[in-house]
Amino acid sequence: MTMHVEAGRTTVLVPTFQRAAGLRRCLESVMVELDDGDRVLVVNDGSTDDTSAVARSFGSRVSVLECPNGGKSAATNIGLEHITTEYCWVFDDDDVVLKGAIARQANVLNQRPELGFCVSAWEFADVVEPTGALRRTGAVFQIPDLAPRGALVPLFESNYVGGAAMFARTDMLRSLGGLDVRYARSCDYHLALRAALTHPFAIVPNGPTFLYAQHNFQRGPLTERFSADFRRRKWLKFDQWLYFEIIAPLPDEAFEEPGASEARRTAIALTNRARAAASKLLRHAALDALLQRVSRCPDVLPDARERTLLETLPVLGHWYGTGVLAQERAFWRDVQEIRRLNNVGAAVADALSVARPSPLRYGLGVLVKGY
Repeated sequence: MTMHVEAGRTTVLVPTFQRAAGLRRCLESVMVELDDGDRVLVVNDGSTDDTSAVARSFGSRVSVLECPNGGKSAATNIGLEHITTEYCWVFDDDDVVLKGAIARQANVLNQRPELGFCVSAWEFADVVEPTGALRRTGAVFQIPDLAPRGALVPLFESNYVGGAAMFARTDMLRSLGGLDVRYARSCDYHLALRAALTHPFAIVPNGPTFLYAQHNFQRGPLTERFSADFRRRKWLKFDQWLYFEIIAPLPDEAFEEPGASEARRTAIALTNRARAAASKLLRHAALDALLQRVSRCPDVLPDARERTLLETLPVLGHWYGTGVLAQERAFWRDVQEIRRLNNVGAAVADALSVARPSPLRYGLGVLVKGY
């Protein structure tokens, strides 16, 4: 079926489950930013609280779909089937749209028809208990400078397109199949990787477009609910899964940096492959890539740029809160094996060892560098 596309218009798609209070605040912030022809579509994922009533209280500009509980990915995909506007902003049910955000993002795609999506920064906000009020922190998630390393390599290490950071063409989202329903967590990261590997994108200028609400509410679908304290471990589990599914099979060219010389291109790419694995706390995969770097480029000593990448590699992934490779004795034993291979191996091991904790600190889990 061919669906009529309303050019230049946006649908804010809000999948939601058991978040009636947060949803009202979310929709209030969305409604004041809608332009003529823009829409809101709420997909109620089997909520048993007042979610449906809250959504319907906003009148005809908020359409509501009811579906059995299947999780965020399934609810989002159901919503995608009903969107007729050119643009879609998948928005979390407890976040808040900032002034001018929809127009700023739509303007980026209006001006550059070759883009599949655009990406914006966000500001963190705390949900204050027991009132549920939202308190702005002033802390802004900054998108990394993509010029030195390209757009893909930083994304392999961490998701700078998290939550509602992606504003996309509806056709692109449909072409990618929407969100992957296998991913109870990290579904946005999975989508971001697939999108960035197949479509050009741009960064939205002039700061954050939304407030990212941090709270202690339960998460996940009915079949797999979990507490806020457990969310980082969930992220790690699914991020490791998507590493092996999407990142690991990529050719070395995907890990190259645009500014690297011909002589150093492969060495840098293999170091970046190791960093991608280390960022997901995958020791064996990281060490395999480092061994490849040393054995395949035996005449290329690390320069200052690569040493910087190696020095911080052992402390990547600290955001999961479960420790890092620098705290694993086995990692350092393997680094010593790399050191013995050749002069390049010794130089790589020296750079990695900048992040090594002193022996007295292993038990305390305190790092010398990286946090």
